[in-house]
Amino acid sequence: MMNRLFRRARTLGVLSATVLTATLAQAQQAPPPTTTDTAASPTEPAQTPVAPATAEPGPDWQLLGGIGGLVVGAGFAVMGLYSFVRVNDIGDDNDFIAYQSRIPSDRDACDAARAGEQVSTTGQPDPSHVADLCDEADTLQVMQGISLPASLLAVVVGAVLVGTSDTWCSTGDSALRLDPWLGPKGGGLGLSARF
Repeated sequence: MMNRLFRRARTLGVLSATVLTATLAQAQQAPPPTTTDTAASPTEPAQTPVAPATAEPGPDWQLLGGIGGLVVGAGFAVMGLYSFVRVNDIGDDNDFIAYQSRIPSDRDACDAARAGEQVSTTGQPDPSHVADLCDEADTLQVMQGISLPASLLAVVVGAVLVGTSDTWCSTGDSALRLDPWLGPKGGGLGLSARF
């Protein structure tokens, strides 16, 4: 009906705003035309009723984020474990032990090796090799200090996200529940689990 009105108004060259408003209001109240009610003209495509789209549930982003947190936490844990094992291997290195045994106990063997201090003329380990071992151990200790707390944090956040996701517990009640509270003398965060 609207298309016919617009075609007629176009041929007349004049279109009144009140007529347009009235016909729009009538068109909104009228039921939508079906293909049997109107004959399609060659210039106008046939209108077919369109069924409303059903919304499919999307991915559970909370579950995916939780799994990602667990994977990142596991990666940090592996990195921390590697650095722990490698620092112990450096401490047990024969060259390092031999160099450290020739340094007085009140001095640091790594500082002496970085200074290039020769401790013996026969059978001594190379101070530059010992200094490299000390530098590697220092780097690994920093990596260890960062990766282990980051691992713990990522695993806890990942576990909470997985435990409270809609997919994990389809009943609507989550297995894990966070209860933040705030009072006049402080606040906190409680975690409860359902088994």
